[in-house]
Amino acid sequence: MPVQQQDNTGKTALLAAASKGRVETVDTLLKHGADPNARDHMGVAGLHAVLALREQGEARGEVPRGTRMQLIKLLLAHGADIGQGDALAFSPLHVAAERGLAAEAELLCSAGADPEAPNGYGQSAKEVAEGSVSAQEVKALLKAMREGQRHAKEFTRAARTADHVAGKLGRGAHSGNVERGAATVPTNSETGTAALVMSTADEIAQSTHGKMDGDDASLRAPAAIVNDAEKLQWAKDSNLDPLGVA
Repeated sequence: MPVQQQDNTGKTALLAAASKGRVETVDTLLKHGADPNARDHMGVAGLHAVLALREQGEARGEVPRGTRMQLIKLLLAHGADIGQGDALAFSPLHVAAERGLAAEAELLCSAGADPEAPNGYGQSAKEVAEGSVSAQEVKALLKAMREGQRHAKEFTRAARTADHVAGKLGRGAHSGNVERGAATVPTNSETGTAALVMSTADEIAQSTHGKMDGDDASLRAPAAIVNDAEKLQWAKDSNLDPLGVA
């Protein structure tokens, strides 16, 4: 069966695999060109299907713990539309909010999901959560979404910093993924959102020792820098961030 072929409900093989939590199958299909944004007749796409999964330890849970996060990351890495709505204009974030999935909501916001975007009823993710889950779960969701937005903001700044450094070195931009929904946004790490700066620092450290004179020498990463936290601090101390990230 061609990877894009649909059944009588509009489901592709990818959507069917995602709705059953088949991580390896989804990975294989994506590598063979399956469209992560293909929707069935109800407008459900891969991210929606994944967020509907119930994991072991949850009511009627069937798939292993961590399956949703694995699949979300896979789909985002292959270009899944973070704001795509179903037939009722529920985005993946609306679905996460409706189910009280704080960790998933944080990941989606880290990748650029907008908590204020309305669904077909004019509801934001917060409003959907308030009508669906407990007050405690709403509180956890709001905290998670704020944290995700913070990650997204830091990542965007880090990407611009990497572009700034690359420009000084006469190299190509590093932040293309940000424009396509930040599919590679790292999370759950204080320094993770500066991955592009660190990558650039690695590149500079490897290619500029002994090759730069005058002002450009300030771009040289000391050989002693060995871990991500030190790379990030070096970038900041060297005033490589055009936006002045503290």
